Amino acid sequence: MLEASDDGLFVFDAEGTCRMIARRAGELFDFEPASYVGKSRREVLEAVARASDDPEGFLEVAGSRELSSEGGAEAELDVIRPKSRRVLWLTYPVVHDARVRGRLAIARDVTRERSAERSIRQLQARVVELSPYDALTGLPNARRFHEELEREHLRSERHWEAYAVMRVAIDDAENLQGTLGRATFERLLDEAAVALRGVRRDYDLVARIGESDFALLLPGAATDAVDAIRERIDAAIAIRCEEPGVPQDFTVSIGAAVWLPPAKEAAATVLAAASLALESAQEKGPRSFTSRTITERNLDVAEGGER
Repeated sequence: MLEASDDGLFVFDAEGTCRMIARRAGELFDFEPASYVGKSRREVLEAVARASDDPEGFLEVAGSRELSSEGGAEAELDVIRPKSRRVLWLTYPVVHDARVRGRLAIARDVTRERSAERSIRQLQARVVELSPYDALTGLPNARRFHEELEREHLRSERHWEAYAVMRVAIDDAENLQGTLGRATFERLLDEAAVALRGVRRDYDLVARIGESDFALLLPGAATDAVDAIRERIDAAIAIRCEEPGVPQDFTVSIGAAVWLPPAKEAAATVLAAASLALESAQEKGPRSFTSRTITERNLDVAEGGER
């Protein structure tokens, strides 16, 4: 029965001596099974390791667990001879009368499974890359935001109109995620998305463009409009803090850049200015705001304190 298995099987006794090696094991690791029967577990593991691309790494993991009562997956190794493949190494104790009498090791070729998993991950990544929306919040993603920013910049240049970009980031996001856990932090991201959706005008765009970062594209907006929307964001976030399970210290910092015609800077420069404004705001502490105005002659910085 052991010889008929598609897996490579190894049987060791209580002293760690190899008592049986299935033919499939020899095929997987390029050695003659009979020549290792009667040898120690360490010698057999070294023969297996020589077929892998990282012999020392395999021995460190698989060889560290002696004849204990534990079992399960120990390691995966990339085999390079006799041909390239991915092999899962598992071990299980052989127990009789509540005593460990030996150990069964299983070498399973998982090349096809891992290849399929890799293909699925690549496909999922490609879908995410091509999608214009963020899977968590449902907001437009960074790709969509950059496309719309370029369109709005060209439109504003043609019509001689101002526009603004706002960057909004959850304060102390890294510590919040570590303290609250991923699930609760994702709830905060969703609450921030709800708040930002609620303050935008019909023709504004709100997007999630980073792990804890959002952006607003505000056509026709100059400094006064940016100030008004900033105040509405403050109020909206405060309302979200009243929801059950939302921390009371949930706050955001904001950076903004206003483009005024006939400034010659590109759309990417406007976004970069908003990003620098956000960094400046974050340096001042939670609930801070900084804005920059891009004109034909210069870039003015308006500092805002804690709101």
